[in-house]
Amino acid sequence: ETMLEVDPDSILLRGHETKGRGEFEDTVLAFMKDHDTASQLTAVRNDMVFRGGPIYSGPLHHLFLVERYATAYFPETFEGELFDRDELAGIVTG
Repeated sequence: ETMLEVDPDSILLRGHETKGRGEFEDTVLAFMKDHDTASQLTAVRNDMVFRGGPIYSGPLHHLFLVERYATAYFPETFEGELFDRDELAGIVTG
């Protein structure tokens, strides 16, 4: 009920990093949409609930998280891959 008072525009949930997008939507998001309280949240109604990523992530993982959130929050501005995977691999492998 505190969440209803805050009524966030988006929610990032930790602890679901091993789920793909489809599994996350079919389990966690589906549960929230069917829940009496959670279904009233703006973030849930607008499909703005996302896997939050791990608590501790390094710079490489951070690149992928930034890409995920940029394309989710601003799909009209960002789409596809936001950085060159081959260039990144070259940097990592030297």
